Amino acid sequence: MTISTPDHRHFPSIQAHRLGSSMNHSSLLRIGVNRTGHKEERDFCIKQFAMVYLYRGNATYYRTNEEPVAVSSGDFFLRQPGIIHSVFFHEEICSCWMALPAEVYAFFRTTGLIKTMQSVYTIGMDEELPERFRELAVQLQQVPDSGLTRISLQMQALAYDLLSRAIYGANPISPVIREAIAQISGDPGSREPMSDLAMRLGMSYSAFRQTFKAETGIAPGDYRIRRRMEKAMALLAEGQSLKEVADALAYSDVYAFAAQFKTQLGQTPGTFRKEQAAISL
Repeated sequence: MTISTPDHRHFPSIQAHRLGSSMNHSSLLRIGVNRTGHKEERDFCIKQFAMVYLYRGNATYYRTNEEPVAVSSGDFFLRQPGIIHSVFFHEEICSCWMALPAEVYAFFRTTGLIKTMQSVYTIGMDEELPERFRELAVQLQQVPDSGLTRISLQMQALAYDLLSRAIYGANPISPVIREAIAQISGDPGSREPMSDLAMRLGMSYSAFRQTFKAETGIAPGDYRIRRRMEKAMALLAEGQSLKEVADALAYSDVYAFAAQFKTQLGQTPGTFRKEQAAISL
């Protein structure tokens, strides 16, 4: 149910951040729900990719030499890696936020889900979002290091949910499709037929495909390919060889992997790996 005047008192502040023993600093995970008064964040810049959803209040976002953009309740703005920006919160606010590795931002950019010049998006009021952020924050605080990958994927699924709703006008993600996203994201190298996944979720394949596309703006098979490419980019950025990545994602050989990578992302995996190595120097 959507309410016209959300009561943010039901969502006290919480924040969590974790750096697992197997993760590098760029993979730091952060998420939370904040209640704050008037404040300014001037010349803000981070190395990660962050999203901030304004559940209550108003703000102004701007970058140097660009026109200010108003941010209202029901909008979210992006903190893009390495981009200096300022945000002015004009009143008491309730915001839901998360920060993910920069590779996630690169993937969303490559697939066109994020437009370079756009930082503020509108999805409207959703009273379930603060609780979704809160639940993930609690899980991030409590989960052992072995469970951090699962939480990271759930956070990425939430980011995808917000962006797809803003860009495609898609509906909020239903529990069954959220579960499908989690299963696909958990094993992007799987070659399991989507009809088998649909059956496990208690749906016919045609109904599953139609519902998935209606809610996310993309067919489930294409979504799995996108997540596979995101995983490939992350592994390449870590320095793994093309063969190691191809094996990890269940390609028949390096050539099949390289062909799909170039088709999807417009460059060879070897070129991408060299570029990432140069950035890390």
